[in-house]
Amino acid sequence: MQVPLDGDAVIVKVSLQSILGDEEALNSMFYIKGASGILPCGVGCSVVNKQTAHDRELGVESMAARDSEIQDIGCSNLSLCGVRSDEDIWNFCEELRAEPKDTLNELEHSTGLKLHEDTLLFDVPLRPFVKPATVITFDPMHILFSNGLLNAEVMLFLGWLKDFVGGPLKTSGNSERTGRRLLEFSALRGNQALASF
Repeated sequence: MQVPLDGDAVIVKVSLQSILGDEEALNSMFYIKGASGILPCGVGCSVVNKQTAHDRELGVESMAARDSEIQDIGCSNLSLCGVRSDEDIWNFCEELRAEPKDTLNELEHSTGLKLHEDTLLFDVPLRPFVKPATVITFDPMHILFSNGLLNAEVMLFLGWLKDFVGGPLKTSGNSERTGRRLLEFSALRGNQALASF
């Protein structure tokens, strides 16, 4: 886009690099089925849900148990998960657009995507800029962010650092002491200083 700046035009380029979200957040942006679909990841990969308690009670085997090429959400090997590309997702969107109404619900259930023309996935002019498989980072259980593991690790590290330095990290009288203690620590540990924490 061109932005006027003191009579001159400046070109500003903006690109979407990452979207971090849990199922509810991603559903609101991309209108995916989530856990209610056969493929709960929708825009991430082609894994199926785990066997339900109801199916277990009826003696119905899970899809993953019936076919070794089908993985469930417990699979940790990404090479087996059928990771989707942006083109895969957009092809599913076009299939959903063309699907007759009487079978649309079944196709939505099996692709993990829902037909909704006013969402990002179905906005064709935005496709060069909003690439769902490329930019989405799933954090379904808030494991990394939003009170997750990353927050806990940073807080533990900062607590340890405060104890090591011997006081708050940044106040008007201790920055010299903090710097001196960190240099001592670095000299003692060499390049392994923080790796050993």
